[in-house]
Amino acid sequence: MEMPDLYWSHSQLSRAAISDSSDVGHVVTAKLPGALFSRLDEAAKRMDRSKNWIVCQALNEWLELEERRHDAELEEVNERTASVGDEWQIDVAAE
Repeated sequence: MEMPDLYWSHSQLSRAAISDSSDVGHVVTAKLPGALFSRLDEAAKRMDRSKNWIVCQALNEWLELEERRHDAELEEVNERTASVGDEWQIDVAAE
């Protein structure tokens, strides 16, 4: 599995939904284990970024990886069912 880059390039940041300052956003609450919160807090201080910014970056990257994994699974299903007939094809673009 491909590991995400630690830092995003300027072009990645500019097109990421989290960089859209016109979006007020939504509040999501998560209870973090102490060790994970400490790592998040240390990273925020080291990078001079908010914890919110880091969590949004991480979640966005994870969702992109998960969507690619899901698409790959659908492609595999399509390849395996191709011999059965076109009526069994799953439209990846529609997902």
